[in-house]
Amino acid sequence: MESSTANNYKLLCDKIASILLCFIDDDKNNKSKEIKEDIFTSDNDIESNEYFTDIFHSLATSLELEEASVINTLVLVDTFLRDAKNINLRKNNVLLITLIAMIISLKFLEDVIFSNKTIAKFSGISIEDIALMEISFLEIIDYRILISDKAYNCYKEYILE
Repeated sequence: MESSTANNYKLLCDKIASILLCFIDDDKNNKSKEIKEDIFTSDNDIESNEYFTDIFHSLATSLELEEASVINTLVLVDTFLRDAKNINLRKNNVLLITLIAMIISLKFLEDVIFSNKTIAKFSGISIEDIALMEISFLEIIDYRILISDKAYNCYKEYILE
């Protein structure tokens, strides 16, 4: 990747990561919003906003996501959060939900696709858990992974403003 292209890509990833962090609901007292056995919940909270931003960029780079797939990741997370009745983005699930959205974007939009086995190796998540989360994510969004050019451009304009 050229230096200026790499910088633009990093800025895009940073912007999307900061948008995702704005979605986080830290209200741990609101029990009606929580699911006891949420498959998207990790035992570990993200350490800091900078940590999440670095991980987001690292994941996008490792998966070799094109700009469209990075933007589509945000669209999928946004759709997921609107459709998932009992799941809110929290510090203990933001990485998993984002990773699954990235995997779906990668598989849907990219020519080069990594297997779940490869993704499991670098993410530390079992192949079975990745598959289960992918299926659950897709069911929650009712398999709506195709977005119109108009919607894509709206998200892109918002991200790049």
